Amino acid sequence: MDKAICAITLSTSKPMLVEAVWHKGNLTLLSEQTLPADRKGLLDVLPNIIRKIEKNGDDVLVDERSGFFSATGGKHIQFAAPGTSGKPILVESLDLYRELSLQKAIIRPKTTGAGQRYTIPDNIIDVEHDTRGQAVYRIDWERLKSEHLLMLLCVYGTIYQNVASASYIEQMYSSLTVELPPDPLDPLRKIVRATEAEAIKSVTMSPLTGKGRYL
Repeated sequence: MDKAICAITLSTSKPMLVEAVWHKGNLTLLSEQTLPADRKGLLDVLPNIIRKIEKNGDDVLVDERSGFFSATGGKHIQFAAPGTSGKPILVESLDLYRELSLQKAIIRPKTTGAGQRYTIPDNIIDVEHDTRGQAVYRIDWERLKSEHLLMLLCVYGTIYQNVASASYIEQMYSSLTVELPPDPLDPLRKIVRATEAEAIKSVTMSPLTGKGRYL
């Protein structure tokens, strides 16, 4: 499903947002923006930004610990929380990021140094197993920069379905075949049409002019 994505990260010392497009299996990161670092500055600008972007139909994903700003709009994302597979969302997103990178399906912003800034190190996560054989993920959170988190948010956004979005609802209903109930007056209409047709056939054309009709 093609979509527009806005990723916002507030969990680092450099709050940022980036807008992206998921189209035909390719993820293109477009414009990036640095946000105010203090709460007051964020309150002045961020709620309006979120509302405006959501109004355009974009999926807005907000990485923050408290959920304070995502309460005004967007989807609250916590990377440490379990995703659909039971793994942390960060691990799911990183797996998908690696797949898209191998397939050369990610286009980074054209700003200076973006190619390097939006490239995530391979050894950011170590996987161990506990005594029960369960996977334990050791995530080096300190090495995750704002751009890394924005990239992971955008990647996660390619599989995230906002069931309240207009585009999702439109796509869902476009695949449905709606059968209307039969009109109870249809049989009566058919009888009336048949009676009218028989009446027309029984009318004789005028032999004088060929125009008027008489019974």
